[in-house]
Amino acid sequence: MRKISVVLCLWCTCMFGAVADSFMGDEFSAVVNLTMDSVVYENVLFQPGGVNVDDNIDFINNGRVHSTFSVCDGCEIFIYNRGDFVADFDLGNNARVVQVVSNATEWNPIETDVKYTLVIDGVKNFGTNGVFNGGALENVILKDSVLRMSDIDFVDGTQVYLRGDIVFIVDDLSGLYDGPIMDNVSGDGRVRIQNNSANPLYADVGYLLDGQLFVKRVRETDYRKIFNNDMGVFLNGLRDKNSDDGLLRALDVATDMDSIHDIMARSVRMNRDLLLRSVRVLGEFNKFSSDIRTGVGANFDVVFSDNFYSYDVGARFEGDFDRLRIGLGLHFGNVEYESDLDVFNGVYYGLNLGVDYLMKNNLFMRGMANVLRVDFDMGDVFYNGEIINNPSAVYVGGVADFGYRCEFADSFYVAPFAGLDVVGTVVADISDIDVRGRAGADAGYVYQMLGISYDYGVGININSDNEIMANARVGVWSEHDGAGANIGFAVSHMFDIYSYKISIGGRVWF
Repeated sequence: MRKISVVLCLWCTCMFGAVADSFMGDEFSAVVNLTMDSVVYENVLFQPGGVNVDDNIDFINNGRVHSTFSVCDGCEIFIYNRGDFVADFDLGNNARVVQVVSNATEWNPIETDVKYTLVIDGVKNFGTNGVFNGGALENVILKDSVLRMSDIDFVDGTQVYLRGDIVFIVDDLSGLYDGPIMDNVSGDGRVRIQNNSANPLYADVGYLLDGQLFVKRVRETDYRKIFNNDMGVFLNGLRDKNSDDGLLRALDVATDMDSIHDIMARSVRMNRDLLLRSVRVLGEFNKFSSDIRTGVGANFDVVFSDNFYSYDVGARFEGDFDRLRIGLGLHFGNVEYESDLDVFNGVYYGLNLGVDYLMKNNLFMRGMANVLRVDFDMGDVFYNGEIINNPSAVYVGGVADFGYRCEFADSFYVAPFAGLDVVGTVVADISDIDVRGRAGADAGYVYQMLGISYDYGVGININSDNEIMANARVGVWSEHDGAGANIGFAVSHMFDIYSYKISIGGRVWF
């Protein structure tokens, strides 16, 4: 027993951070003087002839209390009642009795003959052991708690003060908007009604008017409450960084969950497939370069598409080795994206390689490959259930063609071909690889006049995903100066949108 008493005393000291009066056995003294926090233990009857409270104290009751308390002038007794508490009070000037409820075990009304204050602080959802509707209850302070509306039944005249966030749980919303749900209410607390509503986009919130608490329905904009997962955390984070974010503006006016999901599917920051579309458009255009023959060339390219724009500079080195032609290109540039939902930019850089081999009888084989990396400056995105900051994307593409070159009068040619097209993309550690068959044709016309060569070319190809790309070019070359310039235009139809590329370049050869 001695060991148990020591343990209980140590526990009591830890609970209060200081020495406290502990009543571990029944108490029948004539008078008990309390000057510090006190505890009545479980199954203990605390029934002295009188109790003098000589300071501000916490009084925690786990047993049964039956006595008369005399509280000194200006003193307060804070009662945490986890058992039965029946007492009369003799209050000094400006003395006060306060019952504090902070968890389920303390949700027990006290029985007394004086007016007292009830503080409900940090209470979470649970039912009561009896509603607080006694006539002795004068003031109620509701603070940061979740309560069932059916348990809050205060008698007329009880003054209610709201502090922090208060949630009332109701089972039936009918009649909730017809009039006030509580009288004699004041304070700066925020009230929300919780109900198993079929539409989580709307919330019922309280507002004060002439001392009465009313309820109105408003559009919920706390997406953590709506989704209850990391997606909601991501969306709330966007609001913290920019309250005027375009994605949030669109989401905040959506009226149902279907509209919410449609909007998120249109956002690059929530649908990685949209980001990959821009990357693939860039990669497909940069897979092909204008035919500059032997020499060194430089070019400036502009690509624009639906909500997407980029520009880059590049260089290309190409040489002829009998029937073999090899070209190597380098490029880097900037990307910009702007829609009603998303605004961001980024930089990219890449490498492309082309090999053409002209066989006998005008048959040819060629292969082309392109690697592209894009680093985006777009803040947080939500991909594959994770919040990722400033993702990067990598594009890898390759083509292998076999065709036949038909030449006419040494100046005009048509070259139909067929082959395979391979595309791989990676963003946020998620990869896609597509292998497609493809077919198309190139045509060109070259002639010379007064030492100047004029080169015109067009081409078209289509793959088994019904992606189409067409291009045209015009080049002017001075054989005497060993230099020239070209302009090119290309258009593609991918992902049901059209994209365009304009290229201006020059070259020297040897």
